[in-house]
Amino acid sequence: MLAYWPESVVKHISSQTVLGMMAATERLYSVFSQAMLPSGATEKEIQIFTWSLQMAISRHVIYNEALVRKNPPENFKLFMCPVADLLNHSFEPNATLDLEKDITERRLYFTVRSLRSINKDEQVTINYGPLSNLVLAQRYGFVVEGANPHNSVPLAFESEKFTPLMLDAAQAKMQIMRRGLLLSERQANTAELYHDRIESDLIAKMRVWMLTNREIETRGVEEMVRTNFRQKFSDGNERLAYSFLKTMLSNRREALGNKDYAKEKRGLDRFGDIQGFNLYNAYVLEEEERQILDNTLKYIAKHSPSA
Repeated sequence: MLAYWPESVVKHISSQTVLGMMAATERLYSVFSQAMLPSGATEKEIQIFTWSLQMAISRHVIYNEALVRKNPPENFKLFMCPVADLLNHSFEPNATLDLEKDITERRLYFTVRSLRSINKDEQVTINYGPLSNLVLAQRYGFVVEGANPHNSVPLAFESEKFTPLMLDAAQAKMQIMRRGLLLSERQANTAELYHDRIESDLIAKMRVWMLTNREIETRGVEEMVRTNFRQKFSDGNERLAYSFLKTMLSNRREALGNKDYAKEKRGLDRFGDIQGFNLYNAYVLEEEERQILDNTLKYIAKHSPSA
C-alpha cells in the first residue's frame, strides 16, 4: 500500500504525479492519526493505526455511485461488508453489489447479483466505478493495465516562464473564468489530460490566463465575461496560450525521461513481492502519463498557430 512504499522504491519513481499522489495519501493518514490517536502515541501505535486505516479505505464499499452523483454528499454511505470486500474490480463485471432494505426488520443488507452466467472457478467481479488508475492506486492499491478508459493526468497550471503574465490582472482573470466560463477557482487553475481527447475548456483557460492587463482594461471586465474564449481571442493571445500549454507539458514530459518500462518491469524480482508489486503499479502509471503527455503534445503541435 502507498503509505508503506519505502525509499528503496520511491527513488525509482520519476513522475511528480505519482509522487504527489503518494504525498497526498501520506498527509491524509497523518491527519487521521493526529485527530484520532491520543497525544503521545508510540511509533508502533501509529503504524498499527495507519495499517487499520488503509484496510478501511481499501476494503470499504461506496453504496450506489449514481446515488452519490445525484444527491448531496451527506446522503451517500460507506460500508465495511465482510465477504463483499473480497470482490475484485473489473470494467466488464459479471456481478453487481446492491444494497437492500428490509423494512420489516429495519435493517440493510447487500445482495450480490450475477449479470450473466458465471462459469465454475470463474472469479466474481464488480465495477468499483469510473475511476482512473491513479485513483485506483491511491484508494485500493492496484491499477488496471492497458484497459482503463478513465485514465487521466492532472495538470496544475504553473510555469516559471509565464508566471508574470499569469499574475498580471489575476483577480480580473479569475472573475472572467468564474462568470464567463462558470469555473470554480480550483477548476480555473487545473485540468485533466486524457488519452483520446482534450478537455473542452482547457484552451479557453489558457486564453484567459494569457490576457494582458492592457487587453482587459481596454475592453473591460464585463465585456470580457461575455467573450467566448472557446474561440480564438486574438492571434497574439492564441500563440501565447499554446506556447504556455506546450511549455508546461514539455517540462512534465522531459522530467519523465525515456525509461524502458518493459525492461524495468522485468527486473522487479529484486524488490520482493510487495515492493515489486507497488513499483510495477508506479511504472504503469508513469508509462500511461507519458503516453497521455505525448498525445497531448501532438495535438498542440497540430493545432498551434504559426508564429
